[in-house]
Amino acid sequence: MQQLTEQQILVYAPNAAAASNGKKISQKGGFVKLQRSQDDTFYMGECTGSGKSNYITSADYIDAAAPVFRCSCPSRQFPCKHSIALLYEMLAQKEFTVCEIPEDIIKKREKKQARDAKANGEDQPQKELTEEEKQKAQKKAASAAKASKNAKIKKLQKQLEGLDLTEFRELNRTLETPVQEEEFLSGRVCILYNYIFGAEGSEVTAKQVTGQTVSYYLYGQEKKGFQMEIGGATGDSYYGMVFGQPPKILVSDSFLKGIVQEPYVSRIGILYKEEYDEAAEEAIKDLMEKSEGSKDFSYDYSKIKEAKEVEASQGNM
Repeated sequence: MQQLTEQQILVYAPNAAAASNGKKISQKGGFVKLQRSQDDTFYMGECTGSGKSNYITSADYIDAAAPVFRCSCPSRQFPCKHSIALLYEMLAQKEFTVCEIPEDIIKKREKKQARDAKANGEDQPQKELTEEEKQKAQKKAASAAKASKNAKIKKLQKQLEGLDLTEFRELNRTLETPVQEEEFLSGRVCILYNYIFGAEGSEVTAKQVTGQTVSYYLYGQEKKGFQMEIGGATGDSYYGMVFGQPPKILVSDSFLKGIVQEPYVSRIGILYKEEYDEAAEEAIKDLMEKSEGSKDFSYDYSKIKEAKEVEASQGNM
């Protein structure tokens, strides 16, 4: 059995709510099946949830320093509360029956190993470089380092994000202090994101910043400032996964388009009316492929596909 501490679990949790909810699932006996591989690198649990079917969640410890969590639930948090609950089952030394590692997990491991090998240049034959080739390699490395630095700076400067009405309503229902819709849409109030809100041991809470005023200006327009009241605050990792990232100001999409000439889309969130709606997913992918910016989209993960693979693998459990 992998050795865990509660502090490690809290570090893995995307926020305090996920940690708390995961612990409750474990304490209330939410799992109907617990299994692990013979070599203790893979753990899987079948957990009851709000959906029609039980959720299958797993923790892959092939790299013990960076475990991979998966779950068939529709949550957009990683790891979700069910994955956190599985860790609490491990912490409590619950009985896990031994199982074979599912075929789909083995394939995922192989793909990751191939990617890592390629990234490290292990799949390339080694040869002695000429002096000219060495100089070119050094210039390329310097250029890549500069680009990486600029990318990090750019990421830190992305502090203003627009939410459309659907996403605002979805977020607003999770806030401790809900925001008045009309106030938010008009641009009079904003929602502040920071990963520390609700984090274990944090001295700053969402309630403390709500009602305060935030001032900001757009890059290159220092003389034209804006002021908004903080109507609510969130620590949901969906809005920022980089620890140490400065607070992000969430405003209405319509307000953002009114002050920024050419805003760009960095993420598209889709809310399904029904869980695991394959027809909806295919329709969305079709729209993406036919759009003018199809080359700008990245689509490499599907929870529906993941759920199917997990369901298929249950035959080996």
